[in-house]
This record gives sequence, C-alpha cells and structure tokens, in this order.
Amino acid sequence: MAPLISLIMPVYNTEKYLKEAVDSVLAQTFQDFELIMADDCSTDGSAATADRYAEDHPGKIRVIHLEKNGGPSNARNRALEIACGRYVGFMDSDDTIEKDMLERAASCITEHAPDAVIFGMTERYYAQDGSLKYTKKIVMPCNGLLDREGLRRSMIQLEERTLYGYTCNKFYRLDRIKKCGIKYEKLRLLEDTVFNIEYFNDAENAYIVSYAPYNYARRIENSVTSQFVPEYYELHTMKVRRIYGQYEYWNMCTPEVKRILGNIYVRYTLSALQRNCDRRAAMKHKDRKAFLKEQYGSVLYADLAESCRPGNRLIGIFAALYRKKLTGLSLMYARAVYIAKNRLPVLFARFKQNG
Repeated sequence: MAPLISLIMPVYNTEKYLKEAVDSVLAQTFQDFELIMADDCSTDGSAATADRYAEDHPGKIRVIHLEKNGGPSNARNRALEIACGRYVGFMDSDDTIEKDMLERAASCITEHAPDAVIFGMTERYYAQDGSLKYTKKIVMPCNGLLDREGLRRSMIQLEERTLYGYTCNKFYRLDRIKKCGIKYEKLRLLEDTVFNIEYFNDAENAYIVSYAPYNYARRIENSVTSQFVPEYYELHTMKVRRIYGQYEYWNMCTPEVKRILGNIYVRYTLSALQRNCDRRAAMKHKDRKAFLKEQYGSVLYADLAESCRPGNRLIGIFAALYRKKLTGLSLMYARAVYIAKNRLPVLFARFKQNG
C-alpha cells in the first residue's frame, strides 16, 4: 500500500550529519511515510551509511545510487520518478526535523487535501568549528487553509520572510507535480524558488502552519551561499523578475508587492556589490562602478527601486544611496559590508538578520 508521504533526501558527502538527519525522520510520531535517499556519487561514507539504514528499515527507506554526480536538482528529480506517496516533501541530508512534523502535515492532508502544506522553519547558524551560534524561527502569522486568492496574497509575505524560496518546509501533491510535469531546474542557486513559482502559479489552495519544525543548518563560513558564485546577481535578479512576473500574471502587482520585491531587489544588489569586491571577481573599482551604473538603466531599477522601504538598517542605508544614484558612496558602503562579512562572519550574519 502506498504511503501518505514520500520524503526525498539527496545525499552528497554529508557523512558527519547524515545519521542525525535520518534518525530525526525515523523518530516521527507519524509513520505512514517512505524516505527515498538519492546518493549523488558521494566520495565519503554517506552511501554506505544510507545503505545500512535501508537494510535495517526495509519498506521504509529506499536508496538509489546515481550513475554520475549531477547535483541536488537531478537527485531530487530522479527520486521523484520513483516516489509513490500521495504527497511529497524534500529534506537536506545535513538538516533535521522535529518529531511531529509529519504528523502535523498528515493532519492537514487528511482533513483538507490541499495543494500544499507550508510550514515555517528554524534556521540554525553554525560556526566553522561546528558550534551552534544562534537560532532563528521564521513563521507566518496566519494559520489555516487559504483559498486561491488568499494564497496568492500570502505568497509575497512568504517571500518577505524567506519561506517561499524553500521546498524543505513544504509538502506537495505528487499527482499534481507529475501531471504538470514540474521538475527541478539545474541551477547553481535558487532551484527551490523556481520549483515553487512553477508549482504555485495555478495552485488552488494551501494550508499554512504557523510552526517551525524544520531545522535548517546554515554553516556560516563554508555554505554554498557564502562561496563565490560568478552568476550570483543574474540568478537572483532572475528570481525577482519571475516573482514579479507571477504577480503580473495574477494581476496583483499592488504597492505592497512592489515594496517587498523592491526591498529584495535592492538587497541582492548590495550583496552583488560586496561580492564583486572579492578578488575572484577580478573586478577593479572602475568595473564595479560601471556595474552599478548599468543597474540604473535596468527595468527592475525603474520598477522597484523607488518602492524599496526596508526595515533592516543594513539594507536601508544602502537603499537610500542607491535610490539617489550616489555611486561613490554606494560602492564605499558595499566595500565596508564586504570587510565586515569576511572578518566577522558570525556577528555579521546575526546583524544582517536582526538589523
């Protein structure tokens, strides 16, 4: 008999975290689930660990070993092909979930059968030595079933709280994913966001749970998002354009939507500028200046920069400079942010979240 929930976990070289992740799944108070672990050609002991769990829990845990390393998007897509639950969720192999997460999801599913169940999440910030520095819970204030209009109004609030851009805090109807042919795109970043934009574009409803049972590990000094990614700005502005386009499709581009997207767009511009200070960007001051001036002529700048009114002081200072096209001061500020982030990464991450 098919389980109610399939939980998909791509695995690549996370041996030191994998046992804790899988144990948190096995400890669930709701047990009508399957866990599919997709080993993406790990070179450490992750594959062997996954196989031992499958041997010890037949019928509960399945492992697939991919022929070649293709990244987490490919691993998730391959696991989706064999998933057989009514709903599917995704989990990273270095994260954990609270023991009642699946039970709460199942309750929403059996009572309402929504297109999605959406949770909050707890971000756990770790230093390079593995010590937990602080945690932050992110939840939506509302709790309950949203119809199509309510869901569309709420999506921008989810994005403002960073909850839209994850798939690990959501459960999806597997039949809808397969019927619509929705797959993960192979991107260096933001593959979750693109998946969600496609899934929710014509979704009829969703159940919001104001609870944060997913523990998302942010390893501050060596995470993917802290590494140098040459296409960082192009990918993130693509995300803003797609969400903006989604709200245009819904005919819901209200001032509030533009304010939130403006805040996000300006934040990404600051992040790109400080990343351009990295020597791996091979950009001189004149190049960063030209980059910034180029943004003044972009569609996103014209549509969203004036709408930006961030509550965060770190972004707010830059936003005031950027809106006035004060190029020199904007570049100086980005340089200061770059220095602070690299010299005091833990304190910077805390200030960025709470500032």
